Amino acid sequence: MTAATLALTVAALALIETPNGVPAHPGPAGETGPWQLTPRVRVDRGREIRARGEKVTDEAIAREQVLWLERHLESGGAAPVIFNICLAWNCGLDETLRGRAPVRSFDFANRVLVMMANIERERGGLSP
Repeated sequence: MTAATLALTVAALALIETPNGVPAHPGPAGETGPWQLTPRVRVDRGREIRARGEKVTDEAIAREQVLWLERHLESGGAAPVIFNICLAWNCGLDETLRGRAPVRSFDFANRVLVMMANIERERGGLSP
């Protein structure tokens, strides 16, 4: 994934996860912040970021999680495309790899792709 695609994906995920710019109350799995990151993701991806000597921020964790999902989708035999990454972001890697993602996760992934297109259009990258 290119750096530009990664940045666009992370930006769109934040806008879909927190549409009013205000993070929701913690979710059922303890999800918090603009990207609704779970405590487990914060610990695991935070450890990887710190190991590289980089500053741990929610955005850095979100970027790292997108890249982690991309790698693990591919190694699990699924296409590491943005749609599948967003699907796994929403319902988890295992459910995505098993082909058991719920309809709401497909809706989530579609909304992220639409948001990415809207961001690109606003930046002048896509025509209407």
